[in-house]
Amino acid sequence: MAEEKQTVAGAYAKLDSHERECALRYEALGLGIAHLATEQESIKDGIRAGLKILAAIAISLIGWLALQVYELNRADAMRSTPPPTQSEGPANVSATTIRR
Repeated sequence: MAEEKQTVAGAYAKLDSHERECALRYEALGLGIAHLATEQESIKDGIRAGLKILAAIAISLIGWLALQVYELNRADAMRSTPPPTQSEGPANVSATTIRR
């Protein structure tokens, strides 16, 4: 019976040692997972910043293209409209019309 107690005591000693090692390993795993979570957040922040920059570039390009179209249409309108003649406009008002 004394041998059985030593065997059981030895098993408990091994079990205690195993539990300590597992606790250390689980702690290390927990720290590693926490580090991965931090890395994941920084990656998400980088992606968000990149998307904001892309959105700003897209909006700027759309605005620039709209301005180009506007200026092109304005230039076409100015070319197609003939300049005013002397008979048109307020510059040809005679002095007799003003006195009336």
